[in-house]
Amino acid sequence: MFERVKAGWRLARATRKLIMTDKKLFLYPFTMVAFALIAAVAYFFLFAGLVFGFLGLPTLSFSNLSSLSGVIFIAASALFYIIIGFISVYVTIAMYLSFKKFEEGEHIGVFESLGMAKSYSKLALEWALFYFIVLAILRMIEKRIRGIGGAILGIVGGMALAAATLFAIPSITENRVGPIKAAKDSYHVIYRYFGSVFGGFAYVDLVSLGIVFAGFVLFIVSLLLILPALGLYLGIIGIASGIVIIVIGMVFYSVFSNIFRLILFDYVQGKGLPKNFDATEETVKMAIKRRRGRSGPGPQDSQS
Repeated sequence: MFERVKAGWRLARATRKLIMTDKKLFLYPFTMVAFALIAAVAYFFLFAGLVFGFLGLPTLSFSNLSSLSGVIFIAASALFYIIIGFISVYVTIAMYLSFKKFEEGEHIGVFESLGMAKSYSKLALEWALFYFIVLAILRMIEKRIRGIGGAILGIVGGMALAAATLFAIPSITENRVGPIKAAKDSYHVIYRYFGSVFGGFAYVDLVSLGIVFAGFVLFIVSLLLILPALGLYLGIIGIASGIVIIVIGMVFYSVFSNIFRLILFDYVQGKGLPKNFDATEETVKMAIKRRRGRSGPGPQDSQS
């Protein structure tokens, strides 16, 4: 078992080396944030219109959420959440398409990959709606069941949702399937392989967390010593550097974890490994070993 964990570790390390050869992948988290900020600004103006009564909207009354303004506010909030989910899925698909093109020897820009992702718009929206509805149902059930029962239900529901989403976007990208089939594919991959590649996911988390932690330590130390020891300018530089390192760690985690999932999903689907992948077939087979069960057929695993 320990050998399989180490093999999963080596598999993640090979993925890290691979994504560092295509550094434009690190632009996609910033693209995602930029689109999310645009959506947030639009939502803010809608919210401000409800509160202050401009934009031709009825003034929002917090004391009566059953009023028309309350209904509009709740609907706008739900729509905002769905839009953010859509942006996340859409940009991730664009990143996957860019990575695929890079592996084929073709270099495309961010905007070109976003254009290629247009054919997935309907599927991305369907997934965003599906995720929102499932999450809303879980939260309503949790509120209805209080105490330990509600807490347990929340944990179990959260784990089930995580299993249904971990490999969902790779499934949508590669198989062009709807949310139900994507969730089913994700569950099957989790059920059969996740324990085997735990070392790989641990590597992704530890490396990313290490970068974020280093930035956090630099930020705190600079903040505490800004006046007595470092001086104003050095302190500001230290604080800014800490923030930059934290952002780098978060961006690195976003790209690393997503590409790692795509590579795993492709391999267990029988599509092989990317070109220039610094891991042997034996290492991958050791890291990814199918768990036999009675859950019915899942993704093809002819390589395992």
